[in-house]
Amino acid sequence: FGAPGPGAGTPRAAGQISGNLLSLEATVRTNDPAAHAWAESTTDLVSRNWTTNNLSWSPAADQSSVLPGCERRVFSVPMGTDSKKFLRIKAQSP
Repeated sequence: FGAPGPGAGTPRAAGQISGNLLSLEATVRTNDPAAHAWAESTTDLVSRNWTTNNLSWSPAADQSSVLPGCERRVFSVPMGTDSKKFLRIKAQSP
């Protein structure tokens, strides 16, 4: 995840439900091929059965204040007929 500038704190991911999509927006590094960010979803926090099925991401429309080598992305999952859905973003950098 990335901050808007040197010395700045990392902004919190912003979430929303639009239509049938649950989405989270976060700034991620794109200039390091070893760094990777992805989303996972579940319908039950107790079971901890997180999955990457039916998840997608796209660049956010607003890329203002994003440092070079980073990109603001929207990670989404369809709500479907689930009465509840949880979405999280994970990141890995060796």
